[in-house]
Amino acid sequence: MAYIRCVNSVISERKLKISAALRDALESEQFELYLQPQVCLKTGQVYGAEALLRWHHPILGQIPPDQFIPIAESSGIIHSLTEWVVEKGLTYQKVLSEIYPEHVLSLNISGKDLARRELPVHLITLLTQLDLSPSKITLEITESATIGNMNTIRGVFEDYRQIGVKMAIDDFGTGYSSLAYLTQLGFDELKIDKQFVMNMENIPSNQTICNATCDMSHSLGSSVVAEGVESQTAYLLLKKYGCDYGQGYYIARPMPFDEYVQWLGESITSYAATSNLSR
Repeated sequence: MAYIRCVNSVISERKLKISAALRDALESEQFELYLQPQVCLKTGQVYGAEALLRWHHPILGQIPPDQFIPIAESSGIIHSLTEWVVEKGLTYQKVLSEIYPEHVLSLNISGKDLARRELPVHLITLLTQLDLSPSKITLEITESATIGNMNTIRGVFEDYRQIGVKMAIDDFGTGYSSLAYLTQLGFDELKIDKQFVMNMENIPSNQTICNATCDMSHSLGSSVVAEGVESQTAYLLLKKYGCDYGQGYYIARPMPFDEYVQWLGESITSYAATSNLSR
């Protein structure tokens, strides 16, 4: 019992330190966006990347998003953090679209920001200033964040889609909603959670889930992205099921922007060379 109290005390103390450090971290540019590549499973061609938030604190070290995001949401700092992610991400997309015009960038939006009216305005302003195509931006919302007032959430989705950006349901399969419920939102993309993809070659039920999800999503006119593709076997199974895009360590790990630019250039060159050989 004493050990449990000690562990809980350490966890609580760390949460307090993270909470106290959050605002300063935002102001002093301690955050960084890493990019994890997404590829078309059918062709191997680059589709785009998901922007992933990273925080390396000078004293606390690397702090995972699942530790600091809930604290940012409860403290209200999440609004400023989301705006920073959107600004940084679109600035990156400006460079990436000049290298590869078809590049799609996916940005994660907190459920706390979903209905905040200032965010769409901020997004439109940045898209206009940077002369970016809205159709090459995907906003990812976790499945759990969609549970609530359907009329309100559906209206929010429609507002973003009128801007021209794509809407994706992230972490599908981890929440309590049904695909029938999500269909009412009019999403463009469904992301299969990595827990169903990692090691799927050894778990027949996960193969069934992934296959069925691809079929159902396609019947609704939406594309499918699989997270956690960590082996060639998983890659080939998902390709067999008709999954559109994949991301995971088998394809590439998340990387800083400069490294991603280099990876993108090399991937474009490699794909072009392969395509020429197959003609």
